[in-house]
Amino acid sequence: MGANDPIRTTTEPMSDALVAAVTGAIGMTLADREAGGVLANPVLASGFISKGSFEKALAAQIVRVAWGVDKYITTAEGNDFTILDLASDKATVTPARMGFARQMSDMARSFDSWGILDYARFAADGTIGWQQTMLSTIAALATSLSETGGATGADATWGAILSDFMTLGAANVPGPYVLLMRPKDWGNVAEDAYGLGGRVAQSAETDNYLRASNPGFKGRFMGGDLWIYTTSELPVSAGDTVSMMFGSGCIAWDAHMPAPSRSTNPLLWTPLFGVETDRIPLKSEDYIAYSTHLGASLDINAAGIQMPFLT
Repeated sequence: MGANDPIRTTTEPMSDALVAAVTGAIGMTLADREAGGVLANPVLASGFISKGSFEKALAAQIVRVAWGVDKYITTAEGNDFTILDLASDKATVTPARMGFARQMSDMARSFDSWGILDYARFAADGTIGWQQTMLSTIAALATSLSETGGATGADATWGAILSDFMTLGAANVPGPYVLLMRPKDWGNVAEDAYGLGGRVAQSAETDNYLRASNPGFKGRFMGGDLWIYTTSELPVSAGDTVSMMFGSGCIAWDAHMPAPSRSTNPLLWTPLFGVETDRIPLKSEDYIAYSTHLGASLDINAAGIQMPFLT
């Protein structure tokens, strides 16, 4: 691989074989991990700002102007047309330095007969950790949404989801929508749907409730216009866990990493995060550091709705 490739290898222990093994994960397509599928969703992917916006500044600002919401006004001959102001708003995404490190001693590697402490696992560990961090940052925005639905102090129901889906539609938020909720809430919705009986329990959509409630992608509902994911990263407020349903433009987010330093030993390096190693010979240990710069913010507040359900 060349020096300008987004995923690069310059020194051992990194190798082209290792890069090939984790390339799919870097593409945010880990369907069996709760964050991988969410970040690859087109609704959320559309809110990615790109690294270039952070190149020369500490934050990226998004400005939006409201178009096409006004009607023509009857005006008598010879009179001026009514002048309407352009409505606008802005959102700022400020990146934060985030990361952690692991310690691996020569002694541990010597007694690792299972081959668990190989570098490919550390690379995958960094990938999954970054995805979970990004999802947690986005999910934390749920309590900042102005519109509230859900069922405060009560279990999640299929009816609550349908009601909030219709609320976003009535507010002219273009679909499809994404719903993030807890595995426990998903189980409550499944129980509620089957308890309703009749066509609801027998429909093709509710058949999907038989899927395991572990975190991840649950399916597309409402004719494909609602993508549902479960996650354990949602915030808690006043005894409720706050789920969120949102459409395109609701959330803006970004993550970036500069080119690796000449003094580092990159284990895995991408435009979004990096994993690098450092040798401490006097301790016979390797340190593996995971780092990124990421942030998220509400862009169009009206394009989302918070959904509190009993914790």
